[in-house]
Order: sequence, then structure tokens, then C-alpha cells
Amino acid sequence: MYMHDESSVHRVLAIDLCSRGLQIWQHYFDAVDILRTLFDLATFTKREPNVPVIRNPASQAKVAVLQVATSSTPLFMTTLSLDILNPKSVEHRKSVMQLLAFLIRKASLVQVLSA
Repeated sequence: MYMHDESSVHRVLAIDLCSRGLQIWQHYFDAVDILRTLFDLATFTKREPNVPVIRNPASQAKVAVLQVATSSTPLFMTTLSLDILNPKSVEHRKSVMQLLAFLIRKASLVQVLSA
């Protein structure tokens, strides 16, 4: 609920909690939907000027996506593959491809985190 509310002061906290606890909570809610929300936040939300990175939803969502990619790799890869092959719209496909480009740039970080 907080992740979808753009005006919520708890949005960044919700992003962090969903990414850190996804392995535990994925059986109790729609983990694919949460992951897709993180994808959208990481690509659609622009960084606001004069806002610290720690309070910026886009920056936190990118970190959360990297955390999920290392902790729940099968869920992450399945969701990413489905979104590439069957996007909801052209914009959605574009955002997923942007996310993929971000992950390729951060590939060394992902490899270090998963090791």
C-alpha cells in the first residue's frame, strides 16, 4: 500500500522492507506483483533534486532490485523473463529493458553480492 502511494513518507521504508524480507514474505503475498512494483519504481520514478539518495524512492528501488536479484534469483529471473516476453505495454517493456541495462552495468556488484 505504501509503495503505491507517491505522497507517503513511508514509501522508502516500504521499499526497503519488501526487498529485505522478500524471501520470508513471498509465500504470504503476491511476490511477483511486489517485484514488478519495484521494477516500475526503479525505472519510472525520477530522482528529485535536493533530496538525499537515502530518501529517494527511485534510488532505493534500484538497490532493492539488486537485493532481490541476489537473494531470490529464481523469482527475479522468472519475473524479468515474463515481463520481457509478455509486457503489459510498450512502456512497460521499455522500463524492463532499462532495468536490464542497469543490471548489466551493475553486474560486477551483483556477482560480488551473490558470492
